[in-house]
Amino acid sequence: VVFWMILSGESQADIYKVRRDGSGLTNLTDSPAAIDFDPAWSRDGARIAFISNIGSPNRFVLKTMNADGGDVKTVHDPVEAIATERFPPGVYDPSWSPDGSAILVDQPVSFTGDGENGAAGVWHTLKIRADGSQIVDLSQAGGHADGAEYLPSFSPDGGSLVLSIREGPEDPAGVSLHIYRMNSEGGELQRLTDSPAWDEFAVWIG
Repeated sequence: VVFWMILSGESQADIYKVRRDGSGLTNLTDSPAAIDFDPAWSRDGARIAFISNIGSPNRFVLKTMNADGGDVKTVHDPVEAIATERFPPGVYDPSWSPDGSAILVDQPVSFTGDGENGAAGVWHTLKIRADGSQIVDLSQAGGHADGAEYLPSFSPDGGSLVLSIREGPEDPAGVSLHIYRMNSEGGELQRLTDSPAWDEFAVWIG
């Protein structure tokens, strides 16, 4: 299992892994100057995607590393990202494609302070080639670029993904947060949940 943790007496998060029985706790990113979190293992177990913020500039970038913490590479540094009321600029919530060729992330792209999407701003879903050579804005490509899109996750065959979309005014009573499905190119957006609850954190299994 790979996860992030802040130890007692420390102020920054690091990435750790541990066996399912709780043994073998290993610190993978011993970086006192950086915040490292949101780790995601590739399907073959060879690489781990995570986001990292060194503080100057105050921006979360997408990185990958080997399963032992070595061979750290910066995949995407979102210099154009903007801050929201709660989040620094950057990308968040990485998720690998089944074949390991791409990584999904979400990124804030607009924040006016006028309360759009429950004061969250506008977030887009990006599909980034694992070597950083190509970035596709799936929200723009699919024609659904006005919501706050979070937590994308690929289907086992890589043809679709699920995500959460937050929409509505600043008043919490008017905000909706539902699970959606779309194809891997951003099209065919379909809402899967229709309840008064806020639905999020959907993950494909298989």
